[in-house]
Amino acid sequence: MSLSKNADVTTLIDSVEGARNLNNAAREAQICCNVYVEVEIGAGRCGVARGSLHEFMDRVAGFGNIKVTGIMGYGGKIYGMKPGKEMEAQSEKESLLLTEIKRDLESWGYPISIVSAGSSYSSRYPKACRGITESRAGNYIFNDAATLLSGTCEVSDCALRVIATVISKPEKGRFIIDAGSKALSSDLNHYADGYGYVVGFPEMKIYRLNEEHGFVEYKDTDAISIGQKLEIIPNHACVISNLSGEMLGIKDGKVFNIDVSARGMLK
Repeated sequence: MSLSKNADVTTLIDSVEGARNLNNAAREAQICCNVYVEVEIGAGRCGVARGSLHEFMDRVAGFGNIKVTGIMGYGGKIYGMKPGKEMEAQSEKESLLLTEIKRDLESWGYPISIVSAGSSYSSRYPKACRGITESRAGNYIFNDAATLLSGTCEVSDCALRVIATVISKPEKGRFIIDAGSKALSSDLNHYADGYGYVVGFPEMKIYRLNEEHGFVEYKDTDAISIGQKLEIIPNHACVISNLSGEMLGIKDGKVFNIDVSARGMLK
């Protein structure tokens, strides 16, 4: 509420209880809060079921300190699909569904100006996203191993990497690095087993993690030295920036510090 007095803030509702609590807080702060209604369109996550949407809108319409300006949907089913026609078709399917829901709302007397959808994959098919006014391509700035191994981007397009050091070669065929779940996260991806893509060594497989160690399968361990640095593209880049308080950036050949000042913030 404090932030909303100084910035244009929009949040989400998908329950009458949540809308009522938000309205009460906004009334106490003497502001009107803009909201999107989140609609469930296939991910099985948050959102009002389409069949309950008319009743939901009628119930929240009387709340005077929140204003519904848009709808939001997240399909999620595009993950694991093949790039190209398959991803494009799924993007179009989600977009058509949301534009249909927008028409429903307007026919009930609830004008909607924003239709928010998309993902890091579907946003790559803008022609399939007709009717969408806001694209939530959250991971496009980095890309990651999931995006890479789906065939959607190249290694050179992956900006975020973890530098790990080889610290042990206990036996032929495997070695250990000093990057575990605290550095790479425990997230997997839909396109390959393992916990990241080792740049320059696509045949390496990070097959297991504990907190501080990564366990790597590789036939030619004789070619790997203790102390060797490896570049790893993590499976899920979004998590990585929250695991470190500081990152290093490279621009025009110069290295600079990036302070992750919002890491773990509760306020």
